[in-house]
Amino acid sequence: MTLTLRHIDAFQGLVLDSDTFDDELVVVGSRVGCIGTDAEMLEVVVRMVDAGHRVKVFEDQPRRVVPSVGVGLPRSAEALAASAYVLRRAARAAQPLPGGGLLRQRARRTAAAIDTRAASALRARQVPDRWVRRQLTPTPLDRRPSLRSDRYLAAVGSDGCELVGWPIACISRDGVRTCDGIEHRLDVIVVAR
Repeated sequence: MTLTLRHIDAFQGLVLDSDTFDDELVVVGSRVGCIGTDAEMLEVVVRMVDAGHRVKVFEDQPRRVVPSVGVGLPRSAEALAASAYVLRRAARAAQPLPGGGLLRQRARRTAAAIDTRAASALRARQVPDRWVRRQLTPTPLDRRPSLRSDRYLAAVGSDGCELVGWPIACISRDGVRTCDGIEHRLDVIVVAR
């Protein structure tokens, strides 16, 4: 999936891809804008916040983020994520059995419900601001696969990061203009591919 942005060539700063991102290209104290959400972008946001950059995450369609399986002591979110993982493996194994199609379908639905609960528990634990937590909540009809990260939501909920929930209107010479008319001035734009 390639994210297309109007007027990206007009931006005067540095444009990087999340999958080929290199920390050394970003100057200390830069204003970094992260557009789109994929597994690589989650890690980019965490590294940029940890490095002390001012980060703006542009996310008008949030993704479900669940914890990585097997990290630390199992808390409710980790236990739920592990349950979803086990159910997915069981669904794959059930296909050759008679009636396995129905079993597989039920296992997928149950795994999706568990993922939703795991993501909700992780958001509640790592994002103290209720409004930011609400902005990070995907719609119930979102069928995109879950992303796994233990630190992304904590990074977005920290003081070094700002979540922008408005859709992007275009890329300007100095940054990103959102549909609410605000131009966010940036030095670096990282795009999820």
